Amino acid sequence: MTAEHASTTATERTGVLRDMRVIDFGHSIAAPRAGMLLADQGATVIKVERPQGDPARVHPAFATWNRGKQSVVLDLQTPEGQAQAQALVRSADVVLENFRPGLAERLGIGYDALAADHPGVIYYAFQGFGAGHPLRQEPGWEPIIGARVVLQTWI
Repeated sequence: MTAEHASTTATERTGVLRDMRVIDFGHSIAAPRAGMLLADQGATVIKVERPQGDPARVHPAFATWNRGKQSVVLDLQTPEGQAQAQALVRSADVVLENFRPGLAERLGIGYDALAADHPGVIYYAFQGFGAGHPLRQEPGWEPIIGARVVLQTWI
């Protein structure tokens, strides 16, 4: 093997997921960590942040959870930002999000809107409680989920 075949350029992606495009709307821990694992395997992961930045940036592990990702800032409270988000998800193989229940749908980036034109998309909504669960509207924070499934002993 010659030296030119043994190395890759910085712009070449390697790994089994190198042809996969992931749009990561996640914040906090779960969705960013999933995006990190996909990026580690070569996927192009685009992290979408609000204009103020991700509140998790203060966490010491933020750089680890978001390694290997590209970042884009979108204001999802504006029609322009929503249109840009809709264009991004239409280009995706995978969408990761952990919005409050119903928010992705209101932004036009929910699974139903996306899958109608893009049936092969993998869409993962990281939420504490599933669509039919009576606590669906409750925050999906670890202590709340843990208390519900009797894993929190101090409550």
